Amino acid sequence: MKKTIAKAIGTSFGFGFIPWAPGTWGAVFGVAIYYLIYQYAPEDINAWMIGLTIVFTIIGTWCCEVLKDEWGDDPNRIVMDESIGIWLTFICMPYGWFNILLGFGLFRFFDILKPLGVGAIDRKIKNGFGVMADDLLAGVYAFIVLQAANYFGLVEYFGS
Repeated sequence: MKKTIAKAIGTSFGFGFIPWAPGTWGAVFGVAIYYLIYQYAPEDINAWMIGLTIVFTIIGTWCCEVLKDEWGDDPNRIVMDESIGIWLTFICMPYGWFNILLGFGLFRFFDILKPLGVGAIDRKIKNGFGVMADDLLAGVYAFIVLQAANYFGLVEYFGS
């Protein structure tokens, strides 16, 4: 039962089982959750993104530890880390399709290329939290760039 729950949550409720680009699908799951919450609670969206990021970082870490013997240290099927990374990216983001697409692209850029310490975390922290931590850092970098793009009017300029 414990492994079944860990697989469901760790794979972002099955998105990690999609055979091509599972990390991208984990981020898509995160975008879908963001979109749904925004539709029903736009005034609370930042609280939701912060809360989901914290709660699912803890739960995702647990999932990785539970599944480590069966799936290995950082299996590509566990994509909750991509979901939490995208939620972190979207904190305090002005809502709009261009921001969503830009945030998604920025997060995947930092997640895939792993610059500026993201790769070091991925290589050095070999436990469940390490699986989550590199995507959290990728989310922080995407957050910073997205906020800067909005602050300097680039989103408004290119997104209109």
